[in-house]
Amino acid sequence: MGVIQKRGDSYRVLIRKAGMPAISKTFPKKALAQSWMTETEANIAKGNYREDQMNFGRCVDKYIDEYGPFGDTKQGVLRLVRRNIGHHSLKDLKSSTLISYANSRAKTAQGSTVQQDMIYIGVVLKAAEAAWDCKPKIDEYEKAMHFLKSKQVISESNERERRVTDAEIDLIVQNADTRLPLADLIRFSVLTAMRRGEVLSMTWDELGDEGRSIGLWRKHPEGKRYSRVPLLQEAAEIIQRQPRNGSRIFPYNGDTVSAAFQRSRNRIGLDARWHDLRHEGCSRLFELGLDAMTVALFSGHRDINMLRRYTHLNATQVLKRLGSQ
Repeated sequence: MGVIQKRGDSYRVLIRKAGMPAISKTFPKKALAQSWMTETEANIAKGNYREDQMNFGRCVDKYIDEYGPFGDTKQGVLRLVRRNIGHHSLKDLKSSTLISYANSRAKTAQGSTVQQDMIYIGVVLKAAEAAWDCKPKIDEYEKAMHFLKSKQVISESNERERRVTDAEIDLIVQNADTRLPLADLIRFSVLTAMRRGEVLSMTWDELGDEGRSIGLWRKHPEGKRYSRVPLLQEAAEIIQRQPRNGSRIFPYNGDTVSAAFQRSRNRIGLDARWHDLRHEGCSRLFELGLDAMTVALFSGHRDINMLRRYTHLNATQVLKRLGSQ
């Protein structure tokens, strides 16, 4: 019923049985091919073999419904991969399909961005296998990832050392075309080193210590955790001048805020991202003389090594702090 065909340095198993489509799979070693063929033929004989017809797009939806909500970045990536490859059934989501998607993305995105897409595809496939008794072709996904890495289509992100100056912030604010309090949002983000989602989720009833601290649910590897974050005087003043229109202090949509920032940035030709404000905030808190654990209380970093990646000290500012020492 099954045969093993040598193709270059690999071995392809081809199994044919009347009344069902042909089954094929490729292995780097003949012994692996023989073992899989024997097991598959036994499962077919018992009626236990099946190719999963589940649609990948439905898996993405199920993943979002059961394990979301996610941050804007992850949610955006999941929507993107659903739009591009969601129409495929799990049985058809082979390495060639995944490689084709990655190559297409690589035409307009950096390797680190493509890698992020591929990682989230893998997260959904593994959830489908573990949580919903589906049978995605995990080996095909891993084969695609190995090939894409070898061809440098996907890669780790480079450490970004971009600092945002007060003069650049002023230019962005001056060229903004929005009714949003963009100046307050930007300056508050720098003063606190908070994530955009954290800033926009803050509520009035979580203010404490006479307006000098705020309670937040923050990202954590084991799920969101609650923490109370100190506020510098200027940050507290920014909060107090916001109108009380509902429960949230900054009742705005994250995509709207980012779009307003990007339009202004593009108008003046500035290479700056919203996330750079968080990097800048961490660096400025260190330049104030705060230790790593205190800065982490502001920024929410659980990993001090990750906090190091977010911090790029300015020598002039350090010398000013040292004064006559």
